[in-house]
Amino acid sequence: MNNRLIIILSHGMGKADPNLQLTLIKKYFDLLLQSENLPTAACHDSRYDQQGVRQKGPAKLNLKKLRLEQTEDGNLHIFTT
Repeated sequence: MNNRLIIILSHGMGKADPNLQLTLIKKYFDLLLQSENLPTAACHDSRYDQQGVRQKGPAKLNLKKLRLEQTEDGNLHIFTT
């Protein structure tokens, strides 16, 4: 998956039934977190570990923690701190 950019819009991943879009994006993030080959930041090629700690690259700061909640109807809500 080198040199790929994945853009996530407001309703999940792909063009399908909304519940399937949410299922796909959740599975994608679950698999991504299990991977040792984490993506880089597209704008400056910095790398971060699963906790958001900078591993290499020009970035000076770690990633901010986000809170993720799934509602009963399957919607994902992402909150900044």
